Amino acid sequence: MKKQMKRKLAVLLSLVLIISLALAGCKKKEEIPEPHKLAEAYYLLYTRGNTEELVKYGITEADAKKALKTYKTSMKSSFMTSANYAGGMFKSEDADKVIDSILHALAKLKYEVKTDEKDEEEGTATVILKSQSINLAKIQSELMKDMQNAIKSGKIKKKEQLGPYILSKMAELIKEIKPTEEMKEVTLTMKLKTVKQNKKEVKRWMPENSYTFGTQIVKILITQ
Repeated sequence: MKKQMKRKLAVLLSLVLIISLALAGCKKKEEIPEPHKLAEAYYLLYTRGNTEELVKYGITEADAKKALKTYKTSMKSSFMTSANYAGGMFKSEDADKVIDSILHALAKLKYEVKTDEKDEEEGTATVILKSQSINLAKIQSELMKDMQNAIKSGKIKKKEQLGPYILSKMAELIKEIKPTEEMKEVTLTMKLKTVKQNKKEVKRWMPENSYTFGTQIVKILITQ
């Protein structure tokens, strides 16, 4: 009786071992997300302030939030540098309204993104991104006209009132701006890199050059 039980247990254990080995052998190789998925994640960061997609495709949460903060800071810095040529009449806190309006307008843009070429052995890929843009030049004449009317009507009486008024009106006009009908296009270069995700090393498509990658995307979003 005991011998039979031992034999049955031995057979059972052998079966468990065989099944385990079979399952291990059949384990699927981890799929690498397509290159255009990360390009789309960066696009959503710059147009929607979305950091979740970047994290999903291999960027750490800290780096994704840092990238968004750097993007907003850089946009504001560029705006203030241009504005200061007008005699330093614009304040930083007023510029925040304009930046918020630009981000609001960018969130309306439609886009298309696809992987163009991919070679996993070489670790290289190209992605084509198409997007609508916002044309800031369209609001200039309306802004100037409104400012002149405000001065004539007495809304603006002092020079110190001019900067806040202009930026407030600019923010209002940008928020209402409609995206362009036509789409601009850019080709982005990617590299297959090893990154840490959930404490595991995985292969993910990343920008070949993070700085130029972001600059290329931003350039097609705004027309001046």
